[in-house]
Amino acid sequence: MIVVVVAAIANVHGVRLHPGGTRPYPDQTVHDGRPPDTSVSNGQRTGTRVLGRRAVLVQSWRQQPQSCEPRRNLRPRVASPNKWARIEALMPNRIFVDDHADARARWRDGVATAFPVGTYWLQRFASVPILRA
Repeated sequence: MIVVVVAAIANVHGVRLHPGGTRPYPDQTVHDGRPPDTSVSNGQRTGTRVLGRRAVLVQSWRQQPQSCEPRRNLRPRVASPNKWARIEALMPNRIFVDDHADARARWRDGVATAFPVGTYWLQRFASVPILRA
């Protein structure tokens, strides 16, 4: 059984359609009640500005921004949707960091001490003793 569907495209809000009648000309948009572009209001709200065409053409290709965005502030070690599972997974790391800081402070003061298991660099290059698990 063959079904033929004929769809009529209505001319919405007086928009001129291409000769094929399926899409509007590129310079026209259909307005459905929402503001057509929110980037202007976002720029006004945040105080940021967008460079115009002339300003982009005037700048040198060798220029770079004078300011930089913040980077490397968040370094998650464990990802889990469950808060308590995440805390439980982070506890051994916290214990290691605390033990290592104590051993390093004692080692720096000249006291013979053993570092926790997982201390690689100091064991390899400074020959410090490591606790055996």
